[in-house]
Amino acid sequence: MFRCLLRNARYAVSYQAQLDRARALGLKPESRPVVSTQSSWDRQMMLETARAEIDNTAVLINLLKPGPGSLIQLAATKTEEDIRVLGTDLVEQLQKKIAIMNAHWQDYNRIFTSPNP
Repeated sequence: MFRCLLRNARYAVSYQAQLDRARALGLKPESRPVVSTQSSWDRQMMLETARAEIDNTAVLINLLKPGPGSLIQLAATKTEEDIRVLGTDLVEQLQKKIAIMNAHWQDYNRIFTSPNP
């Protein structure tokens, strides 16, 4: 479980750095990519990082589902929750995270040229 939490943090930081880099480069998708256009390294790396984060979060959910309080200390109330103490709705928050990431999967097309093999 500890490894999952570490991976989750690593993926989140890595993803944000990749997104910041793409924005700083001012990348814009081609409206009509020529046939045989491949995925750029930046696009591929972001997709792989996002996929790894989703998969890792799913593993974390499966570990926590039986009873998160038995594996990690949780805040007793919402007011006691902070950046170091997670809330009792941790599993629901992680499920929401996956749902949001999946719902926005096509957003990469707004940043990068889509492959056209």
